Amino acid sequence: MASVRKDIINDVVEKLKSITSPRIGKVSEKPSDFTRLARTAYPLVQVNVSGETKEDIAMEWRLSTLEVDITVHLEGKSKTEKTEEQLSEIVEAIEEKLEGDRTRDGKAQITEILEVGEMVVTDYPTVSQTIRVGIQYTYSRGNT
Repeated sequence: MASVRKDIINDVVEKLKSITSPRIGKVSEKPSDFTRLARTAYPLVQVNVSGETKEDIAMEWRLSTLEVDITVHLEGKSKTEKTEEQLSEIVEAIEEKLEGDRTRDGKAQITEILEVGEMVVTDYPTVSQTIRVGIQYTYSRGNT
């Protein structure tokens, strides 16, 4: 039996991979070695579970809230008007795609955008922006 948590993350990754405009180079839930990525991998979107809280809601049922960080990386060494515009377009496309099915194909109760972070120049060299997403789902104890 597949994990509900894994099914939800797979749904997020698949939905992000289906974005065609603006173009996204690569979507991955695995950490990337930025020095080995081809230029065609950019814009790179990384999906990482940053935390999870759980609580009992009934005798055999639990409510879990996944915190998922979706980080968009653009190639570049500095923030420019062009990178800001490009990041804004990608963030908007991600928000729209996630809002299209807030139940993650029936596996979750709700998906909500919690925060869109500031643009950051990283050491890779990339300019990145992170979207924090909360996804609530229920499961019977022992079956996450």
